Amino acid sequence: MGNDLQVPGWPLVTIVLSADGSAQVDGNPVAVPPGEEARSAAFAHAVATAARIGRPVRVKLTDTDGAEWVLAAHPDGGETTLEKPSSSRRRGAKQKQQTPKPPKQPKPPKEPRAKIAPKRQTTPPTPAQSSSRLEDLLTVVESQAQPPAAPAAALASENTLEAAIDAGDWTTVAAQLKPLKADPRQADRVAELEAQLAAVRGDIAASAVQYTALALARSQTVGPDHPSTHHAADRANDLWHRIADPQQALQTGRALLNLRQIVPPSDPTSLVQLRLRLARLHVS
Repeated sequence: MGNDLQVPGWPLVTIVLSADGSAQVDGNPVAVPPGEEARSAAFAHAVATAARIGRPVRVKLTDTDGAEWVLAAHPDGGETTLEKPSSSRRRGAKQKQQTPKPPKQPKPPKEPRAKIAPKRQTTPPTPAQSSSRLEDLLTVVESQAQPPAAPAAALASENTLEAAIDAGDWTTVAAQLKPLKADPRQADRVAELEAQLAAVRGDIAASAVQYTALALARSQTVGPDHPSTHHAADRANDLWHRIADPQQALQTGRALLNLRQIVPPSDPTSLVQLRLRLARLHVS
């Protein structure tokens, strides 16, 4: 039975849960912290994707029994069921597990037929030709010997962006972000600048969500112990304590708590304060 929520088919985050307690997201294994459920750790990556693009994303989750769920992951950490697995899928998955097909016996390879190539009449090169070929091999083309210089326009744009960040000119930074978004190699930098811009605009909740998503992404690319990962996680933590709206703080805090299971704070009291505030928000 479907859900009225309209979620585009792209991007699609695929989650596969295994009976041994492990999980994969888009084919990549997910680190599951001690005491954390594999489903929760994997779903946090879908939430990070939703936060990165600013809307719910579609999730295809395969359970340990082979049942396939279609879910929606929300930027605030929420979850909506779009399609439940049918009973036929469950039965089919169990039957596949109980009656594995025997492997096919490989066919014996055919013996290749030998082909006799016709003889070609070749004329040995003259000494002058051999010398010319050797010179060609030893000659280095100037364009290959030196790396291509960066376009002047790209350097000017980069210098403008750096100067605007140093000066706190966030209007110019926002304008300079447009060409950066077209370059996939700049995705991490763009995500951090957008999180900074949200905080400057006063949208503290959005900034906390974006920093949470950035820390989750970095935990996969450079590792949970990398300084840049801890920087993004600590920034998300600080911003979350500044969210005044209880409902926003509760929803954002759930994703932050999942993050802190993967990227623990250097100060243990920070995690205690996070849990205490979440508990008070649940009661209120």
